[in-house]
Amino acid sequence: MFFDQDIVQRIKVLGIFALQFYKVMTGTMLTLFIPQACYIDNEREQLKICSLTENYENTEVFHKTTFYWNGFSFFLFIMTYILELRREHWAIKYLDINNDIPDNALKEKIVLEPELDRVMDKLNKFYFRSLIVTSGVYCINVLLMIRLLLPIITVFQLYPVSLVLFS
Repeated sequence: MFFDQDIVQRIKVLGIFALQFYKVMTGTMLTLFIPQACYIDNEREQLKICSLTENYENTEVFHKTTFYWNGFSFFLFIMTYILELRREHWAIKYLDINNDIPDNALKEKIVLEPELDRVMDKLNKFYFRSLIVTSGVYCINVLLMIRLLLPIITVFQLYPVSLVLFS
């Protein structure tokens, strides 16, 4: 059975989006997925690696602030991917694949169609700006995690790495 080339491209794009969603979630929600140190008792003497639930339920102000920033970063990544999907959908709808012409020659060909050129430039500029904002927010996201990760160094010094990683 033969499928239309546009449908095959859309299925590929959606499959890639699903995989990227998982990667973005684990890459931005760092307060949940990066191992952190928790105290075993109330006297704050013994440390252990926190579970995901303990990371989520941590009520410390800096931790909650960082968690919300992680969520904001995740939201911006998803919005950027939605913009990318819109751009891909537009390209699939209005542009055809020609294996005889290299992809980097698109601008030379699209200027012959002023309306398509205008819309594509608008989509590309908006996408580029969203990437700049998302990249900046993600850099702040990573920097906020540094303070949360300092106590984990103590845990790695107290326990062999194999116990921490495989327990």
